[in-house]
Amino acid sequence: MAESKRSDRRVAVAACGSYEEKEVRKAIAESVSLLGGWQTFLRGAKIVAVKLNLVGAHAPEEAATVHPSIVREVTRELLSAGAEKIILGDSPGGAFTAGHLKHIYDACGLAELAAELEADPETRGKVSLNFNTEVRNVEYPDAVSLQKFQYTAWLDEADILVNLCKLKTHASMKMTCATKNLFGIIPGLTKPQYHLRFPETARFANMLIDLNEYFCPVLNLADAVVCMEGNGPSQGTPRKMGAILDSPDPYALDVVAGDLIGYSLPDLPVQMEAYKRGLGPGNRTEVEIVPDPERIKALRLPDFQKCTREKSVLFRRGPFGKAAERLLRRIYTTRPSVDPAECIGCGRCAELCPARAITMAGEENRKQPRIDRSACIRCFCCQEFCPVGAMKVQKVAFARLADGR
Repeated sequence: MAESKRSDRRVAVAACGSYEEKEVRKAIAESVSLLGGWQTFLRGAKIVAVKLNLVGAHAPEEAATVHPSIVREVTRELLSAGAEKIILGDSPGGAFTAGHLKHIYDACGLAELAAELEADPETRGKVSLNFNTEVRNVEYPDAVSLQKFQYTAWLDEADILVNLCKLKTHASMKMTCATKNLFGIIPGLTKPQYHLRFPETARFANMLIDLNEYFCPVLNLADAVVCMEGNGPSQGTPRKMGAILDSPDPYALDVVAGDLIGYSLPDLPVQMEAYKRGLGPGNRTEVEIVPDPERIKALRLPDFQKCTREKSVLFRRGPFGKAAERLLRRIYTTRPSVDPAECIGCGRCAELCPARAITMAGEENRKQPRIDRSACIRCFCCQEFCPVGAMKVQKVAFARLADGR
């Protein structure tokens, strides 16, 4: 195993029991001060891009997006530390247009927050929501998966990047937190193409790592006050943890976050690939928890509801063993499945499916998704962006019966 290329694996943990303004302010100030303070990360920078997690048009109480209270206090802390301009942005699923961004900002409480900051004399003219929809093409020869890619150009307006993420379950990567959040640097409708370009889990995970290595956020801060469990990252159930986590190392932060919701390193494809590349820790004990490692014990959620997971199948010897493994992998592989009772027939899943595996079938006013299993690449874009949560992550019927579910 290669020696780690990162030297600072500290993860600061601060209790935060609610999104009440004073409590959030105290928790963020405490956690960042444990890592040396905001000046340590600003390093004289004047313009800061804050990459949010705004997966879709979800109200703050749904726990699918970073809560506006977290965004407010991070913004105020950065300005107090010497930043002169803050740009808040993301590229959610869907068209990367000004109209779509406005819809997302309105739904997520960011438009209201921007108006509040503009009305405050101390922050007026210093904070803006991104509406720049230009894109850039770049070559990255040091990448493992992503030697050439397209990204959202608003990031070029800033001196440094702060990664402001949300702790949630995720169908394909099992968990989304710091590392996965940078996928939002890719323009909205280009994301499904990247699922098609990197259908294998390891290649997709390395693509996410490449983005983190290229853009190098100076600080990663996770909203784990209220997380999302179950059918994440957009249609799961809010679950209170009561914490703010931050670290200069996205992989260390994610290993700690995974530990808090019951995942070990082998469960998490992104963190496993980061470890193989000598970038991430091999387990939670390789991370320094500040101020006290005992603090995370009270935060752990051992009954946290995860997305359905695949079983490990290890028949590998001889032709019969290999055949059995192929069969069992097919039986136990998770896949998207529509709940007809919940589906509203909007066609969003068919529109976003990168493999064109979904068509809308049925009577004109009662059309529902039909999935071509031979074409499905299991990227779970349909599940992630279904507006009503009708697309679920499931095992095939035989596997559910065998598991007693």
